[in-house]
Amino acid sequence: MIKKPRSRTKKSPDPADHVGKSARLEAIINSMLDGIVTIDHLGIVESFNPGAERIFGYRPDEVIGQNVKMLMPAPFADEHDGYLKNYMDTGDAKVIGIGREVAGRRRDSTIFPLDLRLRKCLGTATAQENLSASSATSLKRKNQKT
Repeated sequence: MIKKPRSRTKKSPDPADHVGKSARLEAIINSMLDGIVTIDHLGIVESFNPGAERIFGYRPDEVIGQNVKMLMPAPFADEHDGYLKNYMDTGDAKVIGIGREVAGRRRDSTIFPLDLRLRKCLGTATAQENLSASSATSLKRKNQKT
């Protein structure tokens, strides 16, 4: 039996496949217990999942379009724009890829311990269009025995 060689031409992606993958990814992110917040290069919140809503007490429409520093207490909120600018100017990522305990600020202004993990999202056209994704876990919930 002679096997026919496979065609090496790439099939054009079906736009419906992309929509299905996007919907699946959104469903996964929205079902996570961790808070997922994405920001642009200026610190403006682009997405805010239900986990972040539970942790911080804000609805997504109250946060999306605002600066992420609204989720931080002073003095961190006051310094955040400078940290972002330094990163954009130098590329020196001091906290990206490192998990650490920080203080978060809820809608009712209470300050609470937070396990924060920052990641740079790749795959966008320019460095200024890259998003940072933050995973926030309230340490109170994390330290509870299940």
